[in-house]
Amino acid sequence: MKIIVPSPERNPSNEFSQVESEFRELEKICAQGKSCLEIGSLYGGSAKRLAEAMPGGGKMVCVDLGFEPLKKGWVTLPSLLSRLSSVQDRDVTLIIGSSSSPDVRAAVTALGPFDLVFIDGGHSIETIRSDYDKLKDNNVIVMDDWYMPENGKPDVTKFGVNAAV
Repeated sequence: MKIIVPSPERNPSNEFSQVESEFRELEKICAQGKSCLEIGSLYGGSAKRLAEAMPGGGKMVCVDLGFEPLKKGWVTLPSLLSRLSSVQDRDVTLIIGSSSSPDVRAAVTALGPFDLVFIDGGHSIETIRSDYDKLKDNNVIVMDDWYMPENGKPDVTKFGVNAAV
């Protein structure tokens, strides 16, 4: 496993949460491809599953901050490293930093293109748009955090992926 930390600047400050049936579709896509990029790997549960779904010799690239900014800086890097280092017979690279950082983008570009890109990083509209705009030329793009209207929820067209695409 390779770890890339392109910038020394750092912010001082459940294991697998994807919908299972939807995630199985992502695994099917990975099984047909040779490369996958995940933006926002958090604890590494989905990254490990995607990597293991690829044929032997596949390339898994993960971009993550190494902590959870929305949870008062919970450190997630030890779990992420543990899961990624357990992946066998795949080329796994972890890029530590923000997907909006020019150094991180350069590292991702150098490792691409990808058969599947799974965007599940920052949840601001600006971050989602930025990630999508930089990666839209890859084969398949999947974005997490599409909100469905429910009783009592505000207008979902103003949040996350709903507003960004």
